[in-house]
Amino acid sequence: MNSKGYKYIFIGIGAEISRKLQLAGDNNNVYETLDFLRSFNKDLSALNLGRHVAVIGGGNTAVDSARSALRVNGVEKVFIIYRRTEDEMPADREEYERALEEGVIFKSLLLPESFSKDGILKCRKMALGTPDSSGRRRPVPTEETKEITVDSVISAIGEHTDSKFLSACGLKIEKNNRPHANPETLETNLKNVFIGGDALRGPSTVVESIADARKAAEAIIKKEIPDWKGLDKNFKPGFDRKQQIPEIYNKKSRLSLPKISEDDRVIAENEAGRCLECNVICNKCVDVCPNRANVAIEIDKKEGFQDAYQILHLDALCNECGNCATFCPYDGKPYKDKLTLFATKEDFENSTNNGFMVAGSSSSQLITLRLKNDLWKLKLDKDGKLIPVDYEHTKDYNIKEFKKISAIISTVLKDYSYLIES
Repeated sequence: MNSKGYKYIFIGIGAEISRKLQLAGDNNNVYETLDFLRSFNKDLSALNLGRHVAVIGGGNTAVDSARSALRVNGVEKVFIIYRRTEDEMPADREEYERALEEGVIFKSLLLPESFSKDGILKCRKMALGTPDSSGRRRPVPTEETKEITVDSVISAIGEHTDSKFLSACGLKIEKNNRPHANPETLETNLKNVFIGGDALRGPSTVVESIADARKAAEAIIKKEIPDWKGLDKNFKPGFDRKQQIPEIYNKKSRLSLPKISEDDRVIAENEAGRCLECNVICNKCVDVCPNRANVAIEIDKKEGFQDAYQILHLDALCNECGNCATFCPYDGKPYKDKLTLFATKEDFENSTNNGFMVAGSSSSQLITLRLKNDLWKLKLDKDGKLIPVDYEHTKDYNIKEFKKISAIISTVLKDYSYLIES
């Protein structure tokens, strides 16, 4: 480490070791999914898969491989063979539906056993038993088999981290075959060596990897500057955040490839230019919610918020799928953490979220607010400001958090009244 001039190391090698498909037979036209996808991206014309292709697996990588295989010259049919049913497939629903639209054929409750030279893929028929540790019903083999004629097979049954390589580097490997890391900092058992992303978690999302990188970067900065969190208290950015928003939205709408360079400074500048600037405007939870249960509320800058938009969570539209938590770059759970608007008293009482409900007409609205387990009754004064109806809370009226929450609610009542059911 020191011989190269680096004081800190972050390991982000991914999970690129394919799990081996146990397949008997003498047909060698079997591809590992990552090898296939690399070849597909490098030189599509060099691939020769034959007319019929079977992809084994049920995750996103399997679906990616199947959709890619359909684009290879000469391929007429692509089958995805999965040992459970389509309802149990871990692949994203959007990926699954696009594969169907493109012509991928799904064959469920089948487990490949052998692949002969004459192109016969013999599969064991499966049935669903009791749920396993994942919560999905366990596939149980039956006495029946099914034969499918294919020219080649792509194995996409999962990937894992190269634990042998990490162990050879001196990293401690846990019983689950994952590297040890401090959950707060992601520092490994080796001082100043950090790890994150798929290398730590196994196959996961890009956003989870970004969150790991952020956590490790903050831990490294804190080592160098112990009081760094306090350094930006009086920081005033050299731009107007609201003027910056159109530029950031434009950047979020496209991906740019990094310029190739051996100069570390050029590489750093290129990567900084690719940053989506989530610290200025994130709204990721708005983008990824399938039910549109998270809404970006534009707040007047005079209210003192750092971010131009604040997120309001709509309880009536949320089914708690957790998608917003998965994609949050800040390890948050927006469906739990964000200020929530409730449509009914029953929903309000059955939740523990900080949030509010509105009753009465627009001229005499009464707002019930729960904030850190305290209940407030609020109303608008003649200047459009929220004030407590219950004066037992007057002593706490100037608390910073209450004033900010009040600013959000006032903005909702004034500019986003369509969100409130009458």
